[in-house]
Amino acid sequence: MSNNNPKRFQSDEFKELLRGYEDSVKNASSSFYEVETYVLLIEYYFFSGKLNKAESLISQSLEQYHFSTPLLVKQAHLFLERGEISQVHEAIEHIKILDGSESELPFLESRIKILESDFKGAEEILNTAISKADKSDKIDYLFELAEISDIQLFHDKEYNYLLEILNIEENNEEALVKISANIEQTELYEDSVKLHKQIIENHPYSLRAWHNLGLAYFGLELYEKSIEALSYALAINDEYLPSIRETGDAYFEMEDYEQALEYFLKATSLSSQPNEELYYNLAYTHFNLNNNKKAIFYMDKALKVDPNYDDVYFLKGELYKKEGHFKKALIEYDKAIKIDEDNAEFLESYAVLSYQMGNFKTALEYFTRALDSDSSNKQLWLKLARTYYELGYISESFDVFQKSIEILGDDPELINLASLCLFKLGRKETASELLTISLNLNYSSHKIIFDWDESAIEHQEILDLIEQNKP
Repeated sequence: MSNNNPKRFQSDEFKELLRGYEDSVKNASSSFYEVETYVLLIEYYFFSGKLNKAESLISQSLEQYHFSTPLLVKQAHLFLERGEISQVHEAIEHIKILDGSESELPFLESRIKILESDFKGAEEILNTAISKADKSDKIDYLFELAEISDIQLFHDKEYNYLLEILNIEENNEEALVKISANIEQTELYEDSVKLHKQIIENHPYSLRAWHNLGLAYFGLELYEKSIEALSYALAINDEYLPSIRETGDAYFEMEDYEQALEYFLKATSLSSQPNEELYYNLAYTHFNLNNNKKAIFYMDKALKVDPNYDDVYFLKGELYKKEGHFKKALIEYDKAIKIDEDNAEFLESYAVLSYQMGNFKTALEYFTRALDSDSSNKQLWLKLARTYYELGYISESFDVFQKSIEILGDDPELINLASLCLFKLGRKETASELLTISLNLNYSSHKIIFDWDESAIEHQEILDLIEQNKP
């Protein structure tokens, strides 16, 4: 499998090689290299997305080395990149004639299957190859199987393939990086703790293993343990940016904002280019420290890098709301919503603030939109129903409760409040039936009736039913 580690392309030696080759192309002069050098240059052009230059170099190199399997493999990969399946098949047959044991053949054949959406066929090809492969090729094939699983969103399956790699080569850096991303999807944090503790026992200076252990503890919300594990990673490399950022996140979750700020600032100073997420983290930390001017400063820096960063507009709205600048807050909420119009949190905040400002029609509209995005959110149903109730639209409030019960099921609190609406509407028989049902489901849930409407304490029929159904 091609080695596309970008670090290979950053050395002064490679840069000089690349400059020499490109000068020869510019000057239309002849250049001759060993096969390995051609392969390296071709892989650079693949990595850089410069397929036309890769094609030109492949053609030049094959003129010099007609029967070079590595160069023919690169040509086949180029055809794959362009979706030229018939040419890939021809290239594979050519390679098989020259060297039927070429380790790249299973990759090429399996990737054709992937382009045809035949994932099972791709897996069969790679599993057959694994049974005959040496250690190095076996690891490469397992990475390919993990990638196929990721494409299909089979994250548990992907995890198992990555685990197989780590069983073969416990400190494989690429596998450690990929398994940490996978664990965010699978949430196998406890398994991750066990796995990385075992790796650390055998490889105590594995920076990535310590980092992953910190991530696992973070996922389990064990933030102090997360910081401790990350501190070992930073003891190995005190400028390891991912561990610095994660430490800041852990302190933030612990609400130790001063410490979080320290790590976010260090991460920012080490970043090779402006990073909108770090600026957002700094803004949010200053927001929690009530350093509002600094919070705005970093929000503006984040938006300069990414003008469509919706969370930043929302945070700016929260800051203006905190300062009592409600109109300015709504403007920022609106900017966030225009970027992500289905974000229930954004829509809910717009609704709540609109209600506080007396814009009741707008509040109802935005609560409804929020529920369209997140109909499983009980609190949103309650807020929409309450808005109707407090405006005197009792029938509409009941309709909201009725719909919420259809979606969320027999929630005693929702049934209690639906019965309250019916009592208010004079539909006493149905109201009594509903209240009896809710009291039998959860007797203590009736307290929400009096929290919702203090005047209900004067409603004798409600009080009598509560007393009659007392356990």
